[in-house]
Amino acid sequence: SRFLPPLNEVAFPAYSELNNAGKSLAPAFLATARMIMLVAAPFYVGLSLTAGPLVTTFFGPKWLEMIPIVAALALAMPAMALQIVCSPATNALGRPGLYLAGNVAGAIIMPLCFLYGAPRGAQGLADAWHIAAPLLLVVTLAVTLPAIGARVIDLVKALLPVAAACLVMTLVVAGLDSVTDHFPAPVRLALLAATGAAVYGGVLQRF
Repeated sequence: SRFLPPLNEVAFPAYSELNNAGKSLAPAFLATARMIMLVAAPFYVGLSLTAGPLVTTFFGPKWLEMIPIVAALALAMPAMALQIVCSPATNALGRPGLYLAGNVAGAIIMPLCFLYGAPRGAQGLADAWHIAAPLLLVVTLAVTLPAIGARVIDLVKALLPVAAACLVMTLVVAGLDSVTDHFPAPVRLALLAATGAAVYGGVLQRF
């Protein structure tokens, strides 16, 4: 809520200038998507990985049932972050109907997924995001990428460094988590967060 809206506000006039100049929006969109995911993806993946010690440290033992819900929701949020950044590009083209199509798709996909997850309670609703968020992203990209002249492979290449660094970070932090589960929650949280940040930044810097 603090990071994405200001970037979208800047992106729209920038895309509009490119469009008015007759230039392709694809390179700027891909760079924007990569920049946003460089920040959002490790934050959300890290939040999922550290949900246990984080909830225990900041909310206390009465809220331990929230841990799997936080972990599940956090994993779905990178897809939502990427989906949100699509609308400025299509709006800058003067095609708000594409943004509307995404909203209509969300109005169908989200309730259906929630109805599927609701019988299993709060955890089921959280897990439903793992279906709803990727589906909505696929629909949004399907209408956005052709409009701005970008290919799926271009987006994959742009996001590959983020995905690779997050994967390595996940493997290291998950391994460390398994051997520090007897540590006090604040110590464990600090150790996991610091290690994750160091590994993520190190992989990006090295490769």
